[in-house]
Amino acid sequence: MSKKIVFPGWAKILYRGVRYAVVSSLSATFILKVDWTKPEEAMRTLIASFVGGFVIAFGMWLRDRLGETNIISKVMPI
Repeated sequence: MSKKIVFPGWAKILYRGVRYAVVSSLSATFILKVDWTKPEEAMRTLIASFVGGFVIAFGMWLRDRLGETNIISKVMPI
């Protein structure tokens, strides 16, 4: 018999944030063609991408928290 693992709510939010942050930073790096010889520019691009990923995770958390009938669920139907 398999035992279902239940993660706490904060771990789910953190996982979503990290997952979207990594994906957005990778895509921004490849699309924007960051100049890696300038560390300030590279760090600024990565930080902005990570913040964008956590904004997506926050929106998903808010949608989960408020329920399916809220306007956020209609705007972000992920």
